[in-house]
Amino acid sequence: AIIGSLSPIAHISPSIWQKVIDTNLTANFRFIRSFDELFRKAGSAKIIFLTAERLVSKNVPFWSAYSASKAA
Repeated sequence: AIIGSLSPIAHISPSIWQKVIDTNLTANFRFIRSFDELFRKAGSAKIIFLTAERLVSKNVPFWSAYSASKAA
């Protein structure tokens, strides 16, 4: 996971926002798609993703990109 830029959301560049979303959210999607066939063949495979719920459930100033990616 990456945090990105700790600043007001209007000050975060689109490239930083995209990097945070790609790393913290899209990478998980790609991981599942890449290994889907193996997971299905295993029969009882489990995937566990960890998140920082404390930041997601509170309004922590300047953590918008990270919080959005983890909430997703």
